[in-house]
Amino acid sequence: MESINRKAENGSVKLDVILNNDIMDYIGYYISSIEDNIGEIESIFIENNIVDISSVINL
Repeated sequence: MESINRKAENGSVKLDVILNNDIMDYIGYYISSIEDNIGEIESIFIENNIVDISSVINL
């Protein structure tokens, strides 16, 4: 597996955080990359007490 640093040098790496507007707290994140027109989710985390993520983010 390539390092995220190398992917950032040759493509694009993005970090997004998920904010729950109801409680005004961050509940997760994901790191994604695009290199040579291929996208990949590098890492994802969502708090385990979230029952319905669609109520928190716009899908």
